Amino acid sequence: MMTSTSELATGSHIFKVTGYSSLIKEIDVGQYISSSAFTVGGHEFYIKVYPQGVRKEREDFIFVSLMLNSDAKELPVQAGASFGSYFKRTYLETSQYLKDNCFMVRCTIRVVRATGEEDRESLVPPSDLHLHLAKLFQSGALADVTFEVDEESFSAHRIVLAAHRFSNNFLAKKTIMMKRYVCELKM
Repeated sequence: MMTSTSELATGSHIFKVTGYSSLIKEIDVGQYISSSAFTVGGHEFYIKVYPQGVRKEREDFIFVSLMLNSDAKELPVQAGASFGSYFKRTYLETSQYLKDNCFMVRCTIRVVRATGEEDRESLVPPSDLHLHLAKLFQSGALADVTFEVDEESFSAHRIVLAAHRFSNNFLAKKTIMMKRYVCELKM
């Protein structure tokens, strides 16, 4: 039986970027500044800010990304390792968000973590298909193909034969050499 619950951890971090006008002059495309690490739900994150963008073709944009610290391996994470957003540098420079040559990036994260005991064996039961196929073969029920070999008859199921690798040739030709015997299919 599987019993599982989930916990929600929420946390926020504010990264204050100071000296914006100097950063634009000193930092090249593809270079970034990063926040200190912060923890939410047992995972360590940090924020990266690329004042000149990540690539030359995006140098008019500031790129802000949230990064999962790869050294934090306490819990498995199902999301990607980063999330980012572009915005036009002129937008920041003419907005109310740039004050006294600095701006702030606020990041709020929600981490959903499954807790509780899980019985992995109950999730996928072991296969007993082979037992059912054996019963079907032994009973002859629903057989739709008969093999006659040296005056002895064998019943079979076309769908089971089709599952075998040799079945395409077998069913297409309707005659096949098996060992030294010739088998005729009667349908």
